[in-house]
Amino acid sequence: MEALLQRLDRAEALAQTGKLGRFLAAPLRYALGTGFTHLAYPLLRRAWHTEADTFFQKKMRLALPGGLDIFLTGAKTHPSEIRLARYLVRSLKAGDGFVDIGAHFGFFSLLASQLVGEHGAVLAFEPSPASFQLLAENTRACANTQAIRQAVSEKNDVLRFFEFPARYSEYNALHVGQYEQEPWFGKYRPREIRTPSVALDSFLDTMPDFYPTLVKIDVEGAEDRVLSGMRRTLNEANAPTVVMEFLAGRPASSHERAAHLLFEMGYTAFFINGQGGLVPVSDIPAGLRASGLESDNIAFRKIA
Repeated sequence: MEALLQRLDRAEALAQTGKLGRFLAAPLRYALGTGFTHLAYPLLRRAWHTEADTFFQKKMRLALPGGLDIFLTGAKTHPSEIRLARYLVRSLKAGDGFVDIGAHFGFFSLLASQLVGEHGAVLAFEPSPASFQLLAENTRACANTQAIRQAVSEKNDVLRFFEFPARYSEYNALHVGQYEQEPWFGKYRPREIRTPSVALDSFLDTMPDFYPTLVKIDVEGAEDRVLSGMRRTLNEANAPTVVMEFLAGRPASSHERAAHLLFEMGYTAFFINGQGGLVPVSDIPAGLRASGLESDNIAFRKIA
């Protein structure tokens, strides 16, 4: 574990060195990645499918500009994602079950697959056809990982889903109104598709030998719908830890509703600190404001 954390530390340090530091660390890779992102992609509007080495020493397919930070450093480098990676390294154990809802290209799914080992299991859900193609490629060699091209919601259904071009593929969502004021939205509009959805409780009924230890949710505004479809799992005695992104400053948002649902079921909220540990927080929006953050990954656990 310590060797893994040291490699993550190096990836974080590389991300913090700025443009010059990243260039000096790998001049050709930096020139290719940033040149394509800022010069070629705006003209071509087509993704570049390429490969990167992750900090946990697994190769990963990417569709640049999406995943440029992984291409340059081997990790997702937003501070909240670095902290989440540290938390996973410190928390997931051999034999655990991990559910990645909104897996994108599979960075956290691949990390979890390595951490839970051959006796553990990973379920990776991704509704976007373009992102799922890479998720499937990235997890194909992982015998303990199942990639599922479905959205996770409150019931089994078929939903309208919006898929952005590669540069903004991490914003793929059921609802795009939240992005309409962004300066890039007019140039990179999403396409609407239909995607099957499943309630996690229903899906787990088909897998009697699997039980989730940790569920990561990154679904761009549909968090409450995901949790509504897994109430039975959340109410069980050995209920999983839930980690989800929380955006402050949006009253009655899906994040607020999702947190309220978890609190009703006896969960306690925690910030993930810089070492990957958990710090209890009673008021998430106030805690984010005090830290100068607009959003962060929040962990929810039941305390006996």
